[in-house]
Amino acid sequence: MKKSFILIMIMLSVACLITSCGKNPAKTHTHSYGTEWFSNATHHWQECSCGDETEHEEHTFDAEGICEICLYDSNHDCVFGTQWHYDDDNHWHECTICGEIGNIAEHTFDAKYICTVCGYGVYEIGDTGPAGGIVFYAKPAYSDGWRYLEAAPADIVIDEVYGFQWGAYDYLWTEGTSEAIGTGKENTDIIVAKLAELDETNRAAQVCVAYTLNDYNDWFLPSLYELNEMYINRVAIGGFDISDWPYYWSSSAYEGNYNFSWVQGFYYGNMGYYNRNYADRVRCVRRF
Repeated sequence: MKKSFILIMIMLSVACLITSCGKNPAKTHTHSYGTEWFSNATHHWQECSCGDETEHEEHTFDAEGICEICLYDSNHDCVFGTQWHYDDDNHWHECTICGEIGNIAEHTFDAKYICTVCGYGVYEIGDTGPAGGIVFYAKPAYSDGWRYLEAAPADIVIDEVYGFQWGAYDYLWTEGTSEAIGTGKENTDIIVAKLAELDETNRAAQVCVAYTLNDYNDWFLPSLYELNEMYINRVAIGGFDISDWPYYWSSSAYEGNYNFSWVQGFYYGNMGYYNRNYADRVRCVRRF
């Protein structure tokens, strides 16, 4: 039996998505900087939930090598993470405390021009990404630190629970998120910060942030049009619920009503907005 809800369906063809609907206009965002200090070996700064930085200044060290502003300790022993970072020529690990680079080496490419160590290279839709997900979107070239989007190989399931609320239901909040491709990570950061203010847990964006696969923990809830790309390439990705009532949450809030956020259907391919307190499926993505 279909659950009762208020859902405005917007039937969109693939042609519409590629042409007139593919403009994905950006939405406004008012920066709100936290009080926590972020730092590397030389500087400290504060961040907005969208990642924008302020108060970016060099450390001021006391006689013991402790920054007087952010308390960064210059005498620490570096702890290098397991996730690879890379550019066109090299890959490396970064210290989780100060960001110092270690284990830097040149790429080792296979026949498909993909580095066998870090996964950097040229991918096609349907290829397995560095984290073990499935590549479903590619930009023409690297920009803003990424070129590809990969989807997790399966929906999030926790203790046999398949659906999760979006959260922030009945709160006067819709600002800051976007539907555009390339904004899912920033959307997720904004949502997670808001949910923390509201003391909510186990929501769609939060379970993506907590998700880890093959030591990669930089997953997020896709934006509306990122999610639509997943629908377009659903066969290559695999594992979606394509029953007659499957909806997947995006990280895009619906600005017309503070109780709704955007969803993507995987049976008819329709996009619509849906009550945030209903539990729907979640498929996490990452960019690289």
